[in-house]
Amino acid sequence: MSNINVNHIIKYIEDNKISTAEIGDAIGKKHSIINVRPIIENIHIVGKVFYSCGYAESNWPIHNDIVDVKENEIVYIEDLNHNNHRSLFGELVSKYIINTRKAKAIVTNGSIRDYRDIKDASLMLWINGTNPIGSFNTKPTFTDEIEEYVEKQRDKFNGSIAVCDDDGVVIIPKNDINDLLLVNIQKLREQEKIWKECILIDKWSTMDTICLKKYLKGSN
Repeated sequence: MSNINVNHIIKYIEDNKISTAEIGDAIGKKHSIINVRPIIENIHIVGKVFYSCGYAESNWPIHNDIVDVKENEIVYIEDLNHNNHRSLFGELVSKYIINTRKAKAIVTNGSIRDYRDIKDASLMLWINGTNPIGSFNTKPTFTDEIEEYVEKQRDKFNGSIAVCDDDGVVIIPKNDINDLLLVNIQKLREQEKIWKECILIDKWSTMDTICLKKYLKGSN
């Protein structure tokens, strides 16, 4: 299948309100950002990803990166500390990214602070949790190992697509941004209609419908 325009994929997902669950199924039940939840409910947002990260208990790299955020991007900020010992950022960074840089949303697998201020401002964030103790804003030591990892993550995430809703966040890798993705989504949506009819209307069991797919026998 040939590659197609990223903006076309984004518009299709937006216009049809394709959920993260459907996207996850369409790309092989993988590529979610684990354990993130939205601050504001009933929101569906899709956009290109801009990657940044915090590490060594510092958010210096985040401050350094976000000046390059482009309008309508979704900023994914990874916590390389792999814990919630310190929040990565708070109200000022969030408002700078969304209100000043005009990003659509922020996603982080780390924790934030100033939760109430961020929620009151109706900023679109998906987060792992909260912590009043913030990161240091001093420049961390850049080891070769960290630099190599960060460059790999930038290459992986920048140019991908994030789909965000009440269930969480799924990333569509660059290699999956093609017309086959649209075909898979359409097939899954048709399958979901059949499953709902079998289970909710015809009262079939979920085993017969989803696992055994007995409805297919009638089409043979």
